[in-house]
Amino acid sequence: MKRALASVLALTLVLGGGGILANADRDVFSVCVSAEDLTDSGTFGESITWKFDKDGTLTVSGTGDIKASSGFDYPWNKYAGKIKDLVIEEGITSVGYAAFENCFYAETIKLPESVTSIGASAFQFCEQVREIKLPSNLEYIDMAAFGQCKALESVDIPAAVKDIMPTAFEGCMGLHSISVAPENKNYISVDNVLFTKDMSTLLCYASKRAGSEYTVPESVRSIRWSAFDYCSELETLNLGANVEKLDRGIFRGSEKLAGINVSADNSSFKSTDGVVFSKDGKTLVAYPVGKGDEYTIPAGVEQLGEGAFVTAKFKKFAVTEGVKKIGLGCFENCSEMTEVTLPDSLEEIAEQGFVACGALKTITIPENVKSIGDSAFTVCFGLESIIIENADCEIYDSPSVMPYKIVMKGHDGSTTEAYATKYDRKFESLDKQSDDVNKPDDGNKPDDGKTSDDKTTDDETTDDETTSGEDNTVSKGDANGDNDINVTDIAVTAAHIKGIKPLTEEQQKAADVNGDENVNVTDIALIASHIKGIKPID
Repeated sequence: MKRALASVLALTLVLGGGGILANADRDVFSVCVSAEDLTDSGTFGESITWKFDKDGTLTVSGTGDIKASSGFDYPWNKYAGKIKDLVIEEGITSVGYAAFENCFYAETIKLPESVTSIGASAFQFCEQVREIKLPSNLEYIDMAAFGQCKALESVDIPAAVKDIMPTAFEGCMGLHSISVAPENKNYISVDNVLFTKDMSTLLCYASKRAGSEYTVPESVRSIRWSAFDYCSELETLNLGANVEKLDRGIFRGSEKLAGINVSADNSSFKSTDGVVFSKDGKTLVAYPVGKGDEYTIPAGVEQLGEGAFVTAKFKKFAVTEGVKKIGLGCFENCSEMTEVTLPDSLEEIAEQGFVACGALKTITIPENVKSIGDSAFTVCFGLESIIIENADCEIYDSPSVMPYKIVMKGHDGSTTEAYATKYDRKFESLDKQSDDVNKPDDGNKPDDGKTSDDKTTDDETTDDETTSGEDNTVSKGDANGDNDINVTDIAVTAAHIKGIKPLTEEQQKAADVNGDENVNVTDIALIASHIKGIKPID
């Protein structure tokens, strides 16, 4: 489950509604085939067959579970960007993890009555589907099963459904209505809001539900992750006395939501100026995105909660002195934030603390910070440098903590240097910089044997030197030739694959990252992996 959750998160960050690439052309990530019409088919496992027709219909037949042995190991993946209609025939009993993820242009999905389980991310990013009829025998809907199905307008939960995991419908921005069969013993919908049958847990508020204000029923004790995702009309939310659990990031992308009010009788939370805090005021729990792009954390706050500022529109932000911890996913997808100032009191940056803060340029981690969690700065495409002042700061042992293309500055022999060495990040010594600053200037410069007329700086080369010395070597992954590997290279490579705008011969050499003399979606995946710091291009 942890692996599935991590993959769900990663894809949501990169491609999802509030992700760093949210406004990019979806064609960039279409999985493409040749321009010629084709028909293809094959087997999957021991009892399943599949067929892709030139009209864009993918049909999956057979018996048993659609379940990959590892990752995204499905043979029809190469046609995902061409699928218009998806038909799963009677006999299939479950749709496994990410089985039909990224079918961006699929307009219809037909599920058979035999399906009883839909796995995590099974239909995530099927962005054109407006309606899906769930089978009457369906019992289980996993995390992000229909995540980012942005055109989906309505959901009807059948009577047999026993379990719906959090985030099952995250990022479904077009969702007007949610209904549940009256016979269902586990769930109920009231005014297009999905609850457990006893109404103690709120799972999903239809993102396009009418009304600018909503009062959570007094029976509700828990509000689950992504419950109020991308609500387009909601401006004010009222929480009653009995709410005792708020999952992280539940107000992601609700840009009109400017105030969250909590009953004075609530023993777990309180609200101050529309912001939710723990009752003792020591933890900032949730900041409503629509409140604005300027905010000062009140004195007395010691911890910024999980997902507290997710998708906030800050340009610059200063964390108040006294804050000791930045919680899991706290500043996730604060995509407009170019600068953040951290206090000397800070001791911990948790997992995914600044994930997908794509505009962030540089950051200084103060000396008292003892640990930096996994994926703390992943998908921070714009992050150029990070200063880590504590020589013994524990940095989670994974390449996903820091972007690949970053300069890490720390002390000689520090954990920062060790991390940079292990994961091939550039390291600069703070001690050397300090020595250089303190070194007396005697006015003399070393004689390199050149006269003032023929000297060049260390960073300069003549045009002739650039041409002859490097032999115009192609930089793998730099498809547009701007000496930088970024999302633009993905875009131009995708345009070439789709036949929209062919690359030059030189550009094709650069785009052919795996060297198989064929520019295809595998090369796009390798470029994306490089950008995210997962696996650098050799």
